[in-house]
Amino acid sequence: MRVVGIVAEYNPFHSGHAYHLAQAKALTQSDFALVVMSGDFVQRGEPAMFSKHLRTKWALAQGADLVIGLPTVCSLTSAAGFARGAIALLDSLQVVDTLCFGSELGDVSLLQQALDAADTPAYAQALTASLKQGGSYPAARDAALRAAQGVTPGPNDILGLEYLRALSLCHSAITPYALRREGAGHDQDGLFGPHASATALRGCIQAGDLESLAPYLSPQVRSDMAAQLAQGDIRTFSQLSPVLLYALRRLSKAQLADLGEVREGLENPLYRACREAATMEELLTLVKTRRYPMARLKRACLCAALGITRADLEQLPQGLYCRVLGLRRQAMPLLARLCQASRLPVICRYADAQGLTPAQARFFQLDRFAAEIAPLAARQPQPAPFDFGQPLQILD
Repeated sequence: MRVVGIVAEYNPFHSGHAYHLAQAKALTQSDFALVVMSGDFVQRGEPAMFSKHLRTKWALAQGADLVIGLPTVCSLTSAAGFARGAIALLDSLQVVDTLCFGSELGDVSLLQQALDAADTPAYAQALTASLKQGGSYPAARDAALRAAQGVTPGPNDILGLEYLRALSLCHSAITPYALRREGAGHDQDGLFGPHASATALRGCIQAGDLESLAPYLSPQVRSDMAAQLAQGDIRTFSQLSPVLLYALRRLSKAQLADLGEVREGLENPLYRACREAATMEELLTLVKTRRYPMARLKRACLCAALGITRADLEQLPQGLYCRVLGLRRQAMPLLARLCQASRLPVICRYADAQGLTPAQARFFQLDRFAAEIAPLAARQPQPAPFDFGQPLQILD
């Protein structure tokens, strides 16, 4: 039984994800694909457009064999924290042989060389010089890597570097594979090529234009999306404006400084802006700088609403647990093996959460709260569901 691990968000699930799943199994000669997926909020600092249960359904129908939820604490942090949490979770399951991630370079050896270069004095000097010129950290990092290694990493490569770093930090035996990204680039606008970017797809979905997405979404996904649009259950960051402004205004500067993702004095402009702004769009415009990029600001605001603090981030990886969101029936042997081998508690139903450690119980409660807050991000705010209100998804 060979198992390939995949870290994903599927926001939303599209043809590029189906391609990745199929190619990952083929490239690694695996029998099963085990996916660790962000839950109700994603790493770009936004609510997932669709619920984790619906995204799990789509993934299982198009190549995933078992889907596990990534705790919200891991999703609402930096790329390094996101990767560290996901890799520690995969490694602790004790059933994953390989990791396959998308990459613009498509070459693990080049990425490893870039990671090694990032630990050299030449890289540190180039990074410092670029930052002094007033560039953003991502731009400075890319320039430093070009100077130190001669490569220009893409957005997926940066996350790939963090996966490699996390594998090294936890001394994992998981073997990494990089799959060259096909189609539109990360965050690229416009629908073209074999696989459009999720950013372009989300724009069409928000506009209600599902017909244009036919080449990129399966009929089942389009049908489910149409039903969600009809119910007004399409979730966006802007819809959370009243919730987020309330959460920010009720906190003192000291409390803001204690939130996850708040550092380098970010509490000061946040404290002022949340009182000057009437919407989150206005707040982000007031605070965003090269020093404080948009995704980080959004994550900080969501941490305020969910109560995620720096102390919670410091509980990685101790707070991790294995929440099974769904599986294909043919993967039952994989689940049985996982339940026997995992170093983490495996939760398929609410009763399985008994006996969690204090750190795991904290992550579990934050995930339950996230599931109750996320429906408020819908165009027509939805009731708070019981997160375990539906049985474990098993696809025949």
